[in-house]
Amino acid sequence: MRRTLLVPVAAVALSLGLAAPAQAAPVTKDANQAAAGWLTTQLKDGERLQSSGYDDAGLTIDAVLALDAVGVAGDAAAKATAWLVKPDSVANYIGDGTKESYAGGHAKLALLAIAQGKDPESVGGRKLLTELAALQEASGRYSDKSEYGNYSNTFSQSLAVIALQRTPGKAPAKAVEFLVGSQCADGAFPQDFAQPTCTGSVDATGLVVQALFAAGKTTEAGKALDWLTGRQQANGGFTSGVAVPDKDNPVNANSTGNALAALRAGKRTTAASKATTYLTGLQIGCAGPADQRGAITFDGTFTAGKAPRATAGALFGLANGSLNTVSNTGITAAAPSLDCTVPATATPTPTAGPVLPVTGSPASLLAWAGAAMLALGACTVALARRRRSA
Repeated sequence: MRRTLLVPVAAVALSLGLAAPAQAAPVTKDANQAAAGWLTTQLKDGERLQSSGYDDAGLTIDAVLALDAVGVAGDAAAKATAWLVKPDSVANYIGDGTKESYAGGHAKLALLAIAQGKDPESVGGRKLLTELAALQEASGRYSDKSEYGNYSNTFSQSLAVIALQRTPGKAPAKAVEFLVGSQCADGAFPQDFAQPTCTGSVDATGLVVQALFAAGKTTEAGKALDWLTGRQQANGGFTSGVAVPDKDNPVNANSTGNALAALRAGKRTTAASKATTYLTGLQIGCAGPADQRGAITFDGTFTAGKAPRATAGALFGLANGSLNTVSNTGITAAAPSLDCTVPATATPTPTAGPVLPVTGSPASLLAWAGAAMLALGACTVALARRRRSA
């Protein structure tokens, strides 16, 4: 019985004393995947993002959740998560648990743990949900315990509700009601509680909407979405909240990304489509410098200090991410870069056959691989003949 011998190219190369070709880095034409790939290049030591030269756990969490939403760069997301759950990283971000304890940090890190398939009650030696419960006041508000003051706000409360809704115990009703009670008369939500005049924030409202949907508060969420769509600019983008953009409140990727996630959650398809168009227009393509390709700029101009946060925030919305469901399930390991190769073309001649598609395999590699296969085949035939003779 004749057997067919199948030998990988790498094995053939080794049999002939040749070096196997290096594995090519993955490339993609998908804009979201390219943005995710660029974001991984900004991770210091491959594990964390920084702001103004300092490690930024909150921004790193944003990046990991964005990678999860896109579904690529799983290796980078896992490495960043491993840094985030180190005891030192945890203590620096959420406080030491005695003198300092921050509500928003506990909630956001718990959400990250849930998305990454980890137990939020066992992160860096800390029980995040138990500690978060201890920070809840009788009113339902989750407040900071700190000698520097209480800086908890609608972001903290929303993250707590979302994280807890993703656990078997769910969020306490009074936590949800406190958040609902902060809604302004026009439907928006402020960034800070107990303002003399309730002033809506696009960033805060975008996050609160996701928390309201998680808690089943669809009526309040609908009012907030009405306010959001009323703040959308003609180009599809959003400012931080002002009706008319100015130099201090420009239309930008961060605010638009927050709004887009809420618009998608509420199925406001027309407004979401306009926001998507605005955000994709901020992305650097093949015409830009190689080390910037894939990045999403804050407002159209690349700035190294702003681009990672803008990319993470915008990408989450572009990838149809939801904090209520995002997870690393099914994520692929590799972090692709933007494919800027130009397919080769051939000038047709009367005798020329069809032009072969570009496959990415160099002709020289195919040539020596073919020769190696022939040589190995000849050796195999000769050996077989010797065996028959014997």
